[in-house]
Amino acid sequence: AGLQSAGLLEALKSGETGKSLQVGKAAQSGVLAALLAQQGADGPEEIFEGDKGFFKAFSGASCEAATICSGLGHDFSITEVYFKRHAACRHVHPALDGVAEIIAEQKIEPATIRSIEVETYSIAKHLTGHLASANSVLAAKFSMPVAIALLLVQGRTDAVAFTEQNIADPRVGEIAGKVTITVNEAWDSVYPAKRVARVRIKTSNHKLHEKEVSFSKGEPEFPLTVDELMAKFETNAGLVYSEEIIDRLKRTIMNAVELDAADLTSLLGSPGSHR
Repeated sequence: AGLQSAGLLEALKSGETGKSLQVGKAAQSGVLAALLAQQGADGPEEIFEGDKGFFKAFSGASCEAATICSGLGHDFSITEVYFKRHAACRHVHPALDGVAEIIAEQKIEPATIRSIEVETYSIAKHLTGHLASANSVLAAKFSMPVAIALLLVQGRTDAVAFTEQNIADPRVGEIAGKVTITVNEAWDSVYPAKRVARVRIKTSNHKLHEKEVSFSKGEPEFPLTVDELMAKFETNAGLVYSEEIIDRLKRTIMNAVELDAADLTSLLGSPGSHR
């Protein structure tokens, strides 16, 4: 009940289903609001800028109310959506990209790693800079040390990698314990336009490997290709749907402008019924 009342970050420490419910509920509420408005229902006219409105409730400070209407009807934020390459918190992604680039170039064996240093912005350290316990997949997704260790041990950071079995792997725990995270105040000043991380990996042969990432793969400035998006979709959908349904879903989604929404929702149905 608490998670449905507001976007509470306490969900990050609770069960996996709670986090998913919170996001899904927000989407459902948006659709419900549109349907109610269509039928003549109304609400507070100053829901955002009013003395007891959204801005005051969530920021506690003065806001530039006019900004929310800037470009209204002309600029659509959905075109700037960030598609996650990794199945982890977005604040972890720059560091993960840096590690991925290093191991792709150097072929580093996890057992040879002496230390991993990550320099990033404050919010990234605050939300993900801790070492999560090995009993929650959701907690691992919000733990930079654990996510980095999973990448190094499993060679991937998609939904398939984040399992209870994988995060409980002793090798993951050992590498996660070698990760240290510090804040660079200069990168706080450019956030959120840029989400920067610098990764330094030191190996047992005393070599230092370093990468700096300003735009993670998937950002509007560095978008995923269509093939990469399709690969991600197939991996995620494959957890619940058959190959036949996945193929039909892909064709439907990529032609959504020409189809009715019912064409998509009829395919989604109950995952179990499609296997």
